[in-house]
Amino acid sequence: MATQFGLPVGQIERLAFRYGSLLEDVLAAGADDATLRTPKPEWGDYLPAEIRYAVTAEGALTLKDVMVRRTHLAIELADGGRAAAPEIAALIAPLLGWDEAETSQQVKGYLTEVESDRAALEQLRAGVKSGAAPGQRGDSDGSAPNPGPTK
Repeated sequence: MATQFGLPVGQIERLAFRYGSLLEDVLAAGADDATLRTPKPEWGDYLPAEIRYAVTAEGALTLKDVMVRRTHLAIELADGGRAAAPEIAALIAPLLGWDEAETSQQVKGYLTEVESDRAALEQLRAGVKSGAAPGQRGDSDGSAPNPGPTK
């Protein structure tokens, strides 16, 4: 299969692990354009075909959905996918009927969310490092996180 699609064996193994019997469907998303089957190092070696597949077959409707749920680029890339977001948004925009303004809004919204998540994580880490009690970690109302329903 690696020879058939012009990909390294390791890449085929990664794709098979992730997509199982749907592997050929994923690669078919790049059938007409070999660049869609070329691993992108700046995307953690994801293929553009995988990004397209997230929209065309898995039902992703937003950049966040692609980056967080469908590919996990948000957690797999050290920068949370910030650098890759504009290029990925441009790739999926035609599939989702986005114009330039919507594409820009999707990127802006995603970047804002990544920044917010990173800030919350840093705040949590700061609380843990200082040994602060749960209610003293900067929770918005000063209380401890809700432990859930009680019996």
